[in-house]
Amino acid sequence: MFNEANRVICDWLTASGTPGFAFSMVYAFVIGACFGSFATACIWRIPQGISIVKPRSKCPRCGHMITAIENIPMLSWLLLKGKCSGCGLPISSKYFKTELVMAILFTVTAAIRFHYQVPIAVIPAWIMIWIAVSSARTDLEKLIIPDKFTYTAMVLAVVYSFCFPAFTAFPGNGVRNIVLVYTVLSGVATAVFGTAIVISGKLIFGKDAFGWGDVKYMIATAMFFNVFGMMFILASACIFSLVWFIFDRVRRGKFRRYFPFGPFLALGTILWCIITIQKNGFVYWFWF
Repeated sequence: MFNEANRVICDWLTASGTPGFAFSMVYAFVIGACFGSFATACIWRIPQGISIVKPRSKCPRCGHMITAIENIPMLSWLLLKGKCSGCGLPISSKYFKTELVMAILFTVTAAIRFHYQVPIAVIPAWIMIWIAVSSARTDLEKLIIPDKFTYTAMVLAVVYSFCFPAFTAFPGNGVRNIVLVYTVLSGVATAVFGTAIVISGKLIFGKDAFGWGDVKYMIATAMFFNVFGMMFILASACIFSLVWFIFDRVRRGKFRRYFPFGPFLALGTILWCIITIQKNGFVYWFWF
């Protein structure tokens, strides 16, 4: 059924040619911007324990309720010139930037997968890009990666493996039960591995050197991209963090006592989503 859905999408793209592909990219950009807008709400509300459903969004300074026309991703911020229509005070550009980054990443990953005839495989990429960007923001601002992000990703990984077993990085020739077992086992193996890192860091440094939020994030990546994908993301994150650590040391003239690791895991995740495609239990490195 889902293989057929993938084929139908590919046939439509082939038949419609460049206009169809262009339409798909515009659609991906708009979807990305909308998910980016939703991410900004979650980033603000979830760490504070506020429902993501209600109350309506409002200006944190004057309490002005955001109207529907003022809540259009990216466009509203530009039309309002980055200012609240109620009090006239500046609206942080981080909302616009988050929506723009999400829109661009959704478009890039969609273009790659549509070009290589696996449009269904855009689903895990979009899910983990959303989780990556949202987790990076909350870790930078609040020094936490909310459980609601990582647990949701884990559940969605199982759902994806159930619905689209032929478009995963797990062996089993697309057999649903086998793919589901590998999905769960990848999460369990990563949980054990992550726990060992946390305990080792505590013993060596006498304090938490690796957060449990980071471990849960790694579990989510393993359940989507298999253990190898998780290790690639972790290794990339370590390299990114080392480069940043050296640069920050030179710039500040002293070592920072603590810095969030989530943004570097997010960069590793985005890199993985850009340079790989998963299908039929294999990971394809199409840039090499």
